[in-house]
Amino acid sequence: MNDLEKFFALPSPKLAGVGGDTAGDSHDATVVVESEESPSEEPASRGTDAAKDLSESFLTRPDAHPVGLNILFMRKYGVEFLRWEPETIRRYCLKDFGGISHANLEKLQASKTLLLVDTYWQRWETFVWCTMAFAGSKPDLEVMQVPTLEQAILSVRYAKLHREDTEWSEEVKLYLRTLFTHDHVFYLPQILDFVPMDPVLHGLPLQARAQELKYSSSDPASEQLRRLGVLQDLLVADDKLLRDQLRVVQSLS
Repeated sequence: MNDLEKFFALPSPKLAGVGGDTAGDSHDATVVVESEESPSEEPASRGTDAAKDLSESFLTRPDAHPVGLNILFMRKYGVEFLRWEPETIRRYCLKDFGGISHANLEKLQASKTLLLVDTYWQRWETFVWCTMAFAGSKPDLEVMQVPTLEQAILSVRYAKLHREDTEWSEEVKLYLRTLFTHDHVFYLPQILDFVPMDPVLHGLPLQARAQELKYSSSDPASEQLRRLGVLQDLLVADDKLLRDQLRVVQSLS
């Protein structure tokens, strides 16, 4: 069980039979609970409007975290939403939250891919499509897109937060290795420890020189350490972003 499952006690999509049990129309599975009328309706209306403004703001903000979005929908609708078509998601978002941006809908679709099938970990094309969606860009199924190093490492983090029961294929490992070595990055954070790198390059005494971090490329070891630090800082910032947004998710679901 990962940190997010512990925090929200989410049901496992695999255990719930998502993808295997297709009986019934899941589009009608959402239960709308109607509250009793309040003697003072105006304050209640203002409170509802404020909540809807908050939810609409979260679902349209460009930096909405993919994992936060997935948790919101899992808590609101249950695992049934994983079977919904994009238009069904839009309809429920409009009714319950005031709407959702196209970019965040793409993030949700990528999250559904991770939860329902294993191809993200097996095929480099699927990895790229999901990575671009997580980054807020529209995946292009016709023209090859190349994610940045930052987009790739965040994509791996999102995948690990979604599921931890899959193995990376040699194809995706090689793709990631090529992506990073092409940009002359040979030292990767722990989250990418499955990516095979040249053991000779890993022989540089980076750990012993941790205090020599300098923004200079004159020394290969210090430059590699600097770039490693940049990637690690990115992961720390993403962790903070997610934890901040989880407070919003908890108030909405």
